[in-house]
Amino acid sequence: MTEPEKSQSPPSQLPMIISAVFFALVSLYLLLELSNANAKNRDAEKKLSEIRLRESQKGAKSSESGSKKSGEIKKLRKELEYWKKKAEDSEFKKILPAPAPVVDSHLSKFLSNRSNFFNFLYESDPASRAETLKQLGLIPSNDEFFLIFNRLSSGPSPSFLLISKLFGDWINSDRNDFCNFALAMENEKLFQMAAQLIVRTWPPENLSGLGDLLAKAAQNPKLIHLLGPAIMMHSMANPHYAKEWFEMIPEDSALRNSHIRYVAMALVKEKNQESAATWLAGVRPDSVKDAGIFVFVTETAKSDSQIALAFLDRISSDKLRSIAFAGIVGEIAKNDIDEAAAMAYGMSEGDEKDRTYAIIAGNIAASSPETAMDWASAISNEEISRGSILRVADIWMRGENSESFSDWLESAQISDDLRDEINRIVQGIQAESPR
Repeated sequence: MTEPEKSQSPPSQLPMIISAVFFALVSLYLLLELSNANAKNRDAEKKLSEIRLRESQKGAKSSESGSKKSGEIKKLRKELEYWKKKAEDSEFKKILPAPAPVVDSHLSKFLSNRSNFFNFLYESDPASRAETLKQLGLIPSNDEFFLIFNRLSSGPSPSFLLISKLFGDWINSDRNDFCNFALAMENEKLFQMAAQLIVRTWPPENLSGLGDLLAKAAQNPKLIHLLGPAIMMHSMANPHYAKEWFEMIPEDSALRNSHIRYVAMALVKEKNQESAATWLAGVRPDSVKDAGIFVFVTETAKSDSQIALAFLDRISSDKLRSIAFAGIVGEIAKNDIDEAAAMAYGMSEGDEKDRTYAIIAGNIAASSPETAMDWASAISNEEISRGSILRVADIWMRGENSESFSDWLESAQISDDLRDEINRIVQGIQAESPR
């Protein structure tokens, strides 16, 4: 007989039991999470309803406050679609797909901590920041501006573009607060950015407050150039401050050379010859003083040549007096070439007379180029004459009478090298013209 076959045991049920238990636990967990989420939503909606009920039961003042917040929420909700594409703030992203009651709840929290929202605006889309703030009707407070600045300027690589935009919004909101903030800044680059904005936008009717800022700038050689735009932009509004700010510039600074003309023009506006003469006499160095006097007399001659000529008696330097006289004659030539000619012809022969001819030629070249060329050609000093002819030729070619220039050049009795140089000027001007 064969050995009876061994009975086989049924397969184990343990893996199936474990899987079933696992899926049951997962399902239970998901149900609990869903239940918790629904409960949270119900709690949020309940709380929101309670808040709205309390708001509706308050007095007139509370009602107005509630209406204002409700209006802000509506404005913010209106912007949600826009920020869906632009938002980078993770907290803000979370509320975008939520139901309206939950959105309102989150936005209420945003309004209670507005600096978060403003930080979000500045960092997510600076190009539309101003328009968005305008649409939302939200203006950061001074404290909020300061908090936003701290956030934008922190870290190893602050965003100067966003800080510049923040400064622009801040100064438009509260100029005095922004100026006080700028004066306390220690970072030179940020102070320079703030100071430039303040100078550019300062109202000309109230310049006294600008002095403190410029005084701080004048103490730092790296920031001294900020005095330049202040003088240039505001000198005509108030000559007193123009002189005061100019005196803050160190005597060895090139800024004096480039900006004395604006102060001199402001002195003309004062119409006080005695005061102008006294102030100009104290300007240093002498080269800057001479430049200021020349600008003053020529600018004065534009409105009253007799006063300008009388001022020449206050000039002690013979050379400077001759240069200033030439400038006055040049200004007279713009309106009365015959009077200017009589004054110029009466001068002694020499370089000063030649320079006067050159100034006359340059001043009338735009309106009467052929006459101007006659004056330039009559100059005795070859170097001065050459420079004057080239200047008149350039103005003539660029003006409305350019067609007559070719006729003059063809018949002009000038040297070959001067003709070649004029032709190079012609070619350069033609190359600049659009085809």
